[in-house]
Amino acid sequence: MTSGVKLVRNGAEHARRLEALIENEDIEVKKAPEVLWSSRTEVWSQLHEKGLMNECEAKLRLKLSALSVELALRESTSVTDSVRLLDEALILGHPSFKYLCSSMVDELAPIDGALRVRHEPMALLGHERIREIAVNMMEAQNLMETIPSVERPSIAQFLSRIFWKGPRLISGVVSKWPAFRKWNDFKFWEAEHGHRWVPVELGSKYTDPSFETQMIPISDFVDQHLRGESGGYLAQHQLFEQVPSLLRDIIEPEFASLGESSSEAVVNMWLGPSGTQTPLHHDPYHNLLCQVGRQQVPSAL
Repeated sequence: MTSGVKLVRNGAEHARRLEALIENEDIEVKKAPEVLWSSRTEVWSQLHEKGLMNECEAKLRLKLSALSVELALRESTSVTDSVRLLDEALILGHPSFKYLCSSMVDELAPIDGALRVRHEPMALLGHERIREIAVNMMEAQNLMETIPSVERPSIAQFLSRIFWKGPRLISGVVSKWPAFRKWNDFKFWEAEHGHRWVPVELGSKYTDPSFETQMIPISDFVDQHLRGESGGYLAQHQLFEQVPSLLRDIIEPEFASLGESSSEAVVNMWLGPSGTQTPLHHDPYHNLLCQVGRQQVPSAL
């Protein structure tokens, strides 16, 4: 009951901030619910067609955020729908709405968690662990080549040209992350973050004609794709921006700050079952791949 009162009280504050944010942007949100839903669907489609990783027009992003917050506050019929709207706004919406949407999701999380426990007891969530997902090594056997390994190199070693003649496997740097204890458990994702919505790639790789991206709750992603055999992949997604509490489970390696650029490192998340693939490609920037679980990484040396 307390959570509900808090949500309503803060909802009025959110509404005032919403009006202030969009006052000068000519975005009309005080319309009939069916008009709001239709308008938001149209904007979502336009942004989604441009691709989740592309820069989109700022005003279009503002409109998506404004409509999502308005619908989550006034017209959504369930906690799940509200969180979906807010997560979609966090992923494709305007940065100025980031704090607003995140704070609203934080308020909804205890309510959603209580409902999940009531209708789906923790004992029924299963005891599968992500680390038990087998990787099919045979398909990539002819691409395998041993990559030189080094235990906790010094900064001087890491920066040396000789060190980077090719890829290197660095051990002993991230093994103490809390993520190794938490993330390998399906129950963690379902209980703590099952209500959050994420973009999941469907198809073994993005070059397939049938490839598509869908927004689904993490609970469905775990049940249908990590436990199941549907092959969905949460790939190259800035989940730490969307769900900042996950940052408590990692410690950014000091090597990440040694790049040539003065900007902060971009942190992306990949999470999927066996069988998902990323076609061979070249990135215009250096990568530090921190592996929690298991993965086969063929490399063109």
